Amino acid sequence: MYIKQLKSSNQPFGKMIRYFLDGYQKGDPQIFKNTGLASTPEELAKAFEANAKFRHVRSKKLKHCIMSFMAEDSQHLENNPAILYDLAEKYLDLRGYGDNALVYGVIHKPEKGKADGIQHYHWHFAVSTNHVKSQQSTRVSREEYESQDKELEMYQREKYPQLQSLVYTRPDRTKDKKPQNTPRETNKDFIRELFNTLADEASNLSELYRLIEKQEDCTLYTTKKGVINGVWYKGCKYRFSRYTTPEKYEILHELDELKKLREKPRTRDMSREY
Repeated sequence: MYIKQLKSSNQPFGKMIRYFLDGYQKGDPQIFKNTGLASTPEELAKAFEANAKFRHVRSKKLKHCIMSFMAEDSQHLENNPAILYDLAEKYLDLRGYGDNALVYGVIHKPEKGKADGIQHYHWHFAVSTNHVKSQQSTRVSREEYESQDKELEMYQREKYPQLQSLVYTRPDRTKDKKPQNTPRETNKDFIRELFNTLADEASNLSELYRLIEKQEDCTLYTTKKGVINGVWYKGCKYRFSRYTTPEKYEILHELDELKKLREKPRTRDMSREY
């Protein structure tokens, strides 16, 4: 499981909610916390906007959090969607968002039949940066954040041992590494760690490319169609899609679409049937 919290922003609530719903299928899981009777996109945007008036003047309005599962767990989650609700509720409870913040969550499913589409289940959460009708911040420190991730993983291990997705103990974070025999293999490990570390820092795929380009000895390369594909490092090519954890890479790619949506002027009505 990959948990990502993007930098707080002042983007319009309506645009964020529309983006969430663009990848939503009627009848799929949604989560509402402290939003009152709001259920339509318009009502939700108004609820978040009204609560944001209580925040500190220098605070941003909105947090965007993502909980993403490995593609290998898709069948388990499809067979038992209650797992999606339970782990989301546990996550929100540990962060303190469930009781204290406005939260709207939407699940996005794997895109079956699309080889280049999203291949894993993942939640998108819009979270207020302040408590309900209060100036108090919902901020969580890095130490608390990591402690909560560990607790969530422990809960998941005990209750859902069939899942391969893990929160804190991920392959790119394990301390025990196999001995390396060649510089090529050493470089692979370095590139894998670099890509995944910077993916955690990036807000979208384009930002990941910018962060990578700043690294010594790393030069971006493109396909014949001009699409950025990976980097040259010490005479060898390394593809982003191969050396970045799949759910991280796909989430960043999806967040690029969100960035485009933010910059796109509103051209259609928000009202839809959900």
